[in-house]
Amino acid sequence: MKATPIVAGSAPASAPTPGDSPARATIAAADQQAIERELHIEIEPRGGDWWQGSSAQLIAEGLVAPDFVWPRGKGTREWRDGVFHFLLERRRPEGFKGPMKAWLGCDNWQLRRRHVNNRHDGYAAAHVYRAEQELAAARRKQTPEHVVEHSRWCKALFDESFQTFKALIPCLIPPKRGRKPGKPQTVQGVQP
Repeated sequence: MKATPIVAGSAPASAPTPGDSPARATIAAADQQAIERELHIEIEPRGGDWWQGSSAQLIAEGLVAPDFVWPRGKGTREWRDGVFHFLLERRRPEGFKGPMKAWLGCDNWQLRRRHVNNRHDGYAAAHVYRAEQELAAARRKQTPEHVVEHSRWCKALFDESFQTFKALIPCLIPPKRGRKPGKPQTVQGVQP
């Protein structure tokens, strides 16, 4: 099945190039950071997924065809492929500071993918799913099994021999935060 593109924003062009702008060095530095970075993926249960990385990374994952026409500037690109709806847009590189015109030419993209049936209500479906999970956890706390489990946890918390055993296992108990108590310092002429 062939993907049918829907172009939004500015006119599409071939692969992005920095161009002759006063921020050319800044764009080159941002591009270098994007190349060195790993592909970032976020998954929203029942909602969709977001892929953020360079054009080469998106092509390598098979999400974008090698002959894809990349949008220019703030332009976006939408298309359907089978049961998925895709939206591609340029993103500010992580940790990059400066105006939008300084990073609009760099090779850092975000691709959102959603199931066609959940295109507009994907977020709502994800929020409903999350609320259902929270409700199930709240209901579980009201069951006799949870009461027994909680009483066993409290008993273990105050069992000195069990806590001594836990202290012997590395990385099981997190280190205490804060400063270690030190020697009291004296200021000239003042006793502690």
